Amino acid sequence: MGGAYIRGLTLAYQLTNDKHIKNIAKLYINAVLNGTWDTQINGGAFRYVSSVEGKPIMQTVEIMHGLFLGTLLEANDIFYNGQNTDILNKCIINANHTIIDDFDVKNHMIPHQLYKTGKYYKNDSDSELGYAVLQYPVGYGSLSNATGDNKYRDKDNTIIKVLVNRFKKGDNINSPKGFVNILETQPPYNYEMDYSKPVWMVESLYLPSYLLFNSIHPSKTVKINWYKGTNPGVFGLVCDMPYWDLDKVQFKNKILTLNEVNGKGDIDLIDMGYIINKVYVDGKLYNNHNLTIVHTLSGTHSYRIIFH
Repeated sequence: MGGAYIRGLTLAYQLTNDKHIKNIAKLYINAVLNGTWDTQINGGAFRYVSSVEGKPIMQTVEIMHGLFLGTLLEANDIFYNGQNTDILNKCIINANHTIIDDFDVKNHMIPHQLYKTGKYYKNDSDSELGYAVLQYPVGYGSLSNATGDNKYRDKDNTIIKVLVNRFKKGDNINSPKGFVNILETQPPYNYEMDYSKPVWMVESLYLPSYLLFNSIHPSKTVKINWYKGTNPGVFGLVCDMPYWDLDKVQFKNKILTLNEVNGKGDIDLIDMGYIINKVYVDGKLYNNHNLTIVHTLSGTHSYRIIFH
């Protein structure tokens, strides 16, 4: 749960530029990295809860790692200019040891509590918390951007597609169809009655924001300024959308506007679900693109991409 404090410190620093907050954040980030890292979890991954001494309180895996990784990678950008290799390396190892090798994936879903052995923690822990998994695109999209490896984004896309299909319920709750917030990760994927009463997943309203971020794939040499030179801000505990400056990134009426793009490389937009019609760079018609990929220029430019 230490990610919540990192998010708070990151936001406070962005608002104040106070060097004391930055120093506190660096000390805390280092403590969290060391105090929650557990080599007994499939060779190395983040533990869910630790004491202030860094000792395990619960022998369970950190399964909100999409949000946690997004938080750490954002903090790396803000406090270390993306140069903290310990943050990046542990995010990569955690991802490889959890979702990539399916250690904590059950039927393309993420149980909310697992022992270090990969077994369910208790009877009501075989459920996926949809509102937490919704934030995976920020973490794994950011990790793909940082590493230039799309396998993290691709795995996350599979998990999100399954969530969208399985969490749409309604008949057994006597309400119009919509997305519920908790489902079992074993067939027939019923609502987890042992965990809480059935409620709707209001966070599903934020899903388009997450999907937009995860549908824009810059190559490793290309940086898109979403908000103060970084990816979308990670805000809240598990119940908020990512936030960014709409003057920098906006998608409306099949027009994607990226007002600050730096670096020569590619922006792959195949997951937007449309084909590119026209591209304007700094207001001038630009032809160096195909149906799904824009080849970017050196330096910083604005891109206006119009889809069919």
